[in-house]
Amino acid sequence: NARCGADNTDFDEHYAKISSELRELQKKKTQYTEQEARQDSFQRRIEDMKKFLDTADCKLSEFDNQLVRQLIHNIKVVSKDKIIIKFKSGFEMEQTLSEK
Repeated sequence: NARCGADNTDFDEHYAKISSELRELQKKKTQYTEQEARQDSFQRRIEDMKKFLDTADCKLSEFDNQLVRQLIHNIKVVSKDKIIIKFKSGFEMEQTLSEK
């Protein structure tokens, strides 16, 4: 009977280790799936942007609000002479403003 108790302890320890490894693998799988979905979404946005730019008239003579809304997520004013433009693709661009 003492041996049976030792076997149960070994089994419990082994079971706990395997359960922990399984939870960790499930967590990694979830993270991978989420990352893959973000990459797919990013790729779709890039493709949409490419399609739009391919069909757009690149000779802009005036402000095009539709173009701005399709490409830019937001513009952050850092200071009176610097802004950060964040595109919907996730790309960020820092721009220095000059006085005229």
